[in-house]
Amino acid sequence: MTSEYPIACIASASIAEGNAGIFLMYRDEPEQGQPDSGWRFFDGTEENYNVNFDNMCIVRLSDIVEANPEIENLINSDTETIYCRNEDGKLIKIPDFGTEGLASNIITDYGRKVKYICRTQPMKASPDCGWRFFSGTEGTFVNNPNNSKIVRVIDIIADNPKLLPLLNSEIGTAYKVNDRKEFEKVR
Repeated sequence: MTSEYPIACIASASIAEGNAGIFLMYRDEPEQGQPDSGWRFFDGTEENYNVNFDNMCIVRLSDIVEANPEIENLINSDTETIYCRNEDGKLIKIPDFGTEGLASNIITDYGRKVKYICRTQPMKASPDCGWRFFSGTEGTFVNNPNNSKIVRVIDIIADNPKLLPLLNSEIGTAYKVNDRKEFEKVR
């Protein structure tokens, strides 16, 4: 029964308005002192979620569950749980691929899209998964360590849902966006 979920969540405006379905959903740590469930829902077309919140809404979780009854059994999942639609259109749980990576400030501060990713050896004694995210325009900009920062991988995925299937790749793997605007493996 959806009345069991009176607390809030964050969803793409298109989902909140009933114009799109859920492509990606994850449970973040709820905001302390707020009626926040921690759930975040994306239709897969969002851009710059972490820079521009205009296409996101705070809505009642019960409204999202009512409009998407297939998620009712998923709502009690632990924090840091991620579900994404597979090729068959079914929401499936995504394995843990690490919580943090490194991203160029050109992506995090200026809202540029990720166009090059590579997986390096993770830093020891940290939640680093080894993924590095770049816009492809950095040049020598990344030679200065102050021009990159540690980021939550889920925040990068929220802005770039096409990355999700790539994140289980091995250390040493790299992808770049090709002329068809698709990620292709380059090593």
